Amino acid sequence: MEYSEIKAFLNDTPQYGETTGVERAGKLLELLGNPDKNLKIIHIAGTNGKGSVCSYIDDILKKSGYKTGLFTSPHLVTIRERIQVDGELISREDFTQYFNKVYETARANNLKLAYFDFFFGAAMLYFDKCKVDYVVLETGLGGSLDATNAVHNPLCCVITTISLEHTAILGDTIKKIAEQKAGIIKQGVPVVYADDNEASGVIEDIAHSKNSYCYGVSSQQYQIIKNFNGCIDFSLHNEYYINNCLRLATPAIYQVENVSIAITVCRLLKHLYHIDIKDNLSPVIGAFTTYNLFAVSPQKYQLHTHVSTAVKHPLLPQYKCHNRNNQIA
Repeated sequence: MEYSEIKAFLNDTPQYGETTGVERAGKLLELLGNPDKNLKIIHIAGTNGKGSVCSYIDDILKKSGYKTGLFTSPHLVTIRERIQVDGELISREDFTQYFNKVYETARANNLKLAYFDFFFGAAMLYFDKCKVDYVVLETGLGGSLDATNAVHNPLCCVITTISLEHTAILGDTIKKIAEQKAGIIKQGVPVVYADDNEASGVIEDIAHSKNSYCYGVSSQQYQIIKNFNGCIDFSLHNEYYINNCLRLATPAIYQVENVSIAITVCRLLKHLYHIDIKDNLSPVIGAFTTYNLFAVSPQKYQLHTHVSTAVKHPLLPQYKCHNRNNQIA
């Protein structure tokens, strides 16, 4: 199919399939030769802030000199936003090539895929082809049954703040939803999570059952020093990083938790896998803006009006809102 035909095809593709996403994706990866096994993956789930945490981790790794693959959803303007390497969207040509590979493989093996599955398969192939150093992988919906959970042996699992969302699918309590989100935890794989509500106990129990090291980032570890002129100065003190003055280029207070999680993840990776993450992250964090926070560039994607609105009203739900809490935040 040509790119225009692919877009039309996807518009008519159902969001859900007859089986779970993890079942479909597991079979697809096997048919594609398990490209994920060649990738070093950081897997992120959660309700609020997971897109921000993904972008922060991706940016820290890029600014530390690594080639990164970023897989997020949903998209704002173009479907190609979901698959990026070093901050650049996958080209139309590459998206067409890898989509068709997934499409033909599924059709030849009578594998019925849902909308999200096509992007996930194409992303794994593309990241493998690009020989990225690290992949930052955001779940679609939930965790345990999500297509992204078909990946083998990620380096680290990350769970951001959990609140009520998609209750008909994930459950009608925080604890039930936490069980779904924590389903991404793999045997022996370290976990970093937002330690801020009753979900924490669920995450810790599941991590311990998998013999996985578990570290919570709580509000006691960071402190806002000053919020002025569109920026936040804050400190972060925990087992993996200590800095008395970090500056974040947004007035959105909730992003302090998200960037603290991202910093902790990257420093944990340095501790466990000797990844060369800078000791002084102040210049890196200070460079984060509303523009790169969600990998949206007005110069590249012609989102001048959209982004300027977000800058003027950073607390409004301009981006990925999963629930009422996210909108109000």
